[in-house]
Amino acid sequence: MKLNPTDGYVINPWIIWGELDYRGRVSLGVKPEINFKDLSFLKELNIPVQFIHRNGQDYLFINFSLADFTPKTSIFNLSDKKLKKFYSDTLENSQDEIQKTYFRIKHLSGHEIDTLQTDELAGLWHSHFNPLLDKENFPEFDPGNSILGNCLPGYKARQKAAGFELNGCIHHFIKILDYSNLTEITGALRKFSFSISSFGDQSLILIHNYGNDPGQISEKSLAVKEALHSIPGTDYYEANDIGSSVCYFEYSIPGWCFMGGGML
Repeated sequence: MKLNPTDGYVINPWIIWGELDYRGRVSLGVKPEINFKDLSFLKELNIPVQFIHRNGQDYLFINFSLADFTPKTSIFNLSDKKLKKFYSDTLENSQDEIQKTYFRIKHLSGHEIDTLQTDELAGLWHSHFNPLLDKENFPEFDPGNSILGNCLPGYKARQKAAGFELNGCIHHFIKILDYSNLTEITGALRKFSFSISSFGDQSLILIHNYGNDPGQISEKSLAVKEALHSIPGTDYYEANDIGSSVCYFEYSIPGWCFMGGGML
């Protein structure tokens, strides 16, 4: 099965997904100086956001559709000069709104946050696409190349009993279906890698297990389910088929927080 996620570029520190016009999206990654104690503030933002917990660190991505900021002008038949101004205006308009949200997050969460720069973003993407590689062996990230061009070494995913295999690494996902308390759920999952795509009252929680051995995946999966069983009213779906697993893999790419298309 061929992976076909949306590609993007970094214009430090902004991430542009797709085209720099009404078809694309822009996101900004931040991390708290101390991990968030409570995630209830995510609902108050009322915009698509993605929370990621990986290797003991919290990350948050703010996401906007560029259609909200694109100058009301067709890009077709524009001269090079006017096209450059069109792209510049689109990015500038979105940056203003994201900066407002940045300070709102600080206020609502009560945490100091730092903006993720290219090197930290690259580390997150490499650890998502190549989780078995040591950090010291991550290839150098070239901002002149796309995210997938830098971090996705191959596009062919192979079916495995627990999800799918990509370049020697097995990826397996568990999706939370029902829960009563977001803070309680995230607290129970902090020893695992997981992501939350959130927009208002909607949220998609995915636990990401990976390894090079099916037995290792089974052990991690069992540990996750034991943690979930300890929380009353919690239900989950374990994705063992390649279709769902690849879909969840793409949804949990750091910075890509698209809410739609039947995702929830």
